[in-house]
Amino acid sequence: MTLPFSLKKISAAALAALIALSTTSCSHSNPGNKTASDKGSSPRTLSFDNKQGYHDSSTTLKQIPLSLAAKQLGLNVIRRGDEFLVGFTDVLYRAKAGQAEAMSMNHPVILSHAPEARNDDLYFTRNAMSDLLGTQIGWNGPKQEIIFAPFPGRLADDRVIPGRTPRIHIQSTADVDKLIAFAKTFMGTKYVFGSDDYEDTGTFDCSSFTQHVFAKFNVQLPRVAKDQANTGTPVKKSELQPGDLVFFTVPGRFQDDKIAGHVGIYIGNGSFIHTYGDPGVQISDLDSSYWSGMYLGARRVI
Repeated sequence: MTLPFSLKKISAAALAALIALSTTSCSHSNPGNKTASDKGSSPRTLSFDNKQGYHDSSTTLKQIPLSLAAKQLGLNVIRRGDEFLVGFTDVLYRAKAGQAEAMSMNHPVILSHAPEARNDDLYFTRNAMSDLLGTQIGWNGPKQEIIFAPFPGRLADDRVIPGRTPRIHIQSTADVDKLIAFAKTFMGTKYVFGSDDYEDTGTFDCSSFTQHVFAKFNVQLPRVAKDQANTGTPVKKSELQPGDLVFFTVPGRFQDDKIAGHVGIYIGNGSFIHTYGDPGVQISDLDSSYWSGMYLGARRVI
């Protein structure tokens, strides 16, 4: 990803004006004390000292430790075996030490440099982290600062989040009632970022929950919310029916906050069931001040 000019040659103030980094995440906290005004991004940089990074002799730039970048970006990161999983409410990025092959936004990508394992962390060159996150990363040498552009996103309307798979039919409303009843049996089940299959872990993240519930009724959904938002047919909020998937932004994470980062199942009467931080699987009011502000759209897959 090439910039039309060198970020090294412009001032920190100009960098801040050009590039914004968000700080709000919806993955682990309860939204009760948040409002839609929390949306949007604010300027952020990632500063280094001698303990946080080290010089890459070929570029004279310090490599970036994943844990530090994730913390500053408001990302969740966990290690599972030799793989590092990164994301918001869903795992969107995966990388392994010594391997240039990685996953970015749940799609394969080749990193310009394989990350290195150091001190139980994963270190990336600036270019490699740019490849992984799919965003521009600038370097302010005098202040020893890495500056991240907002992550690319897509507008939450049907022109740019089209249905890419045919509508999947369940034959009767009774099946929808059974689907919702089945979803409710998991009330209180623990939320874990990057959760593996429920049968193995007894936990969910937001999209593995919807995937598991619909799979019970032979409806196969993609693994992450942003891809589930590309299934089925679009539904206006005023025309929601029980069983529809409802999608929400992750505040400040992407350009214009217009990419699906959270998903739930509409159950009727203005409510939806989903899993989100504590207490895990829960029922929320779609028209609450928080969720109405984060709402992106809905899809009908049954």
